[in-house]
Amino acid sequence: MKLKTIVTTIICLFAATSLRAQMGTVSTYHNEKLNNLLYLEKSKKYTNETEESIHATGYRVQIYSSNASRQAKEIAFKWKEDIEKKFPEYKVYVQYQAPFWKVRVGDFTHYGESTTCSHLLKQAYPKESSEIIIVKEKQVKPIYFQPIETQPVDSLTHAFSIED
Repeated sequence: MKLKTIVTTIICLFAATSLRAQMGTVSTYHNEKLNNLLYLEKSKKYTNETEESIHATGYRVQIYSSNASRQAKEIAFKWKEDIEKKFPEYKVYVQYQAPFWKVRVGDFTHYGESTTCSHLLKQAYPKESSEIIIVKEKQVKPIYFQPIETQPVDSLTHAFSIED
């Protein structure tokens, strides 16, 4: 009996010592560029964002919305192709907001602009006119930079010189 107690005590002491030996700190080193890339990829995964874009609240015209799983996706992309052919001046978006596939048209900052687009779509697709609605959403609009013509320094100083 005494032997069992001694063996059990030794095993317990050994186990406690080995558990204590496993405590410590773990240091990990991260490359900041890698973390930034991973964050950017996550944030851009389901949006149309680019580095040269801004967020602006505006309006789009929704022409299709369905949750008929496989069929809805195919139909949405067919709508997109058809609208892009008939109205190349408008950008067309296919969005998936679970469980709905949606087709939305345009990037309008004013409600009046979206109303004009809505009327054009209703004329082009009279059977779908009851489904065509204007929706407000946070959207991404690209920024376009146009080069500014500059004048040489000599002509600028000449333009601003004061004659006596």
